[in-house]
Amino acid sequence: MIAHDQTILYEHYQYGPTNHDRFLSQSMAKTITAMLIGIAISEGAIHSVDDTVQTYVPELTGKEIGKTPIQAFLHMASGIAFTQTSQGAARATTRGSIENFSGKTKSAPSTNLALCGPTLV
Repeated sequence: MIAHDQTILYEHYQYGPTNHDRFLSQSMAKTITAMLIGIAISEGAIHSVDDTVQTYVPELTGKEIGKTPIQAFLHMASGIAFTQTSQGAARATTRGSIENFSGKTKSAPSTNLALCGPTLV
């Protein structure tokens, strides 16, 4: 995409999608989320990446996703099972993202980076 003065001058999508299609943005979203977490820490809204998610999202209290430290998510090492069966199914189910987390723990959260599956953009 090329933009100038808030006007899109050129827009192209590889592999056939259009500007009306949804797509997975995991790597992009991960980077933006990490920057926002950094800002929240610098402003005092988040105390530490060692805090659990449920500290800031009470609705997740008692669930595996809520018990997981923020840092584990930033490292993509939460240990929580995530299902992505195919590009089509992922596009259909990733809109809310959190429903894809089964709530079942595959392994303990860690900083041992093991990425699973492709990141679709």
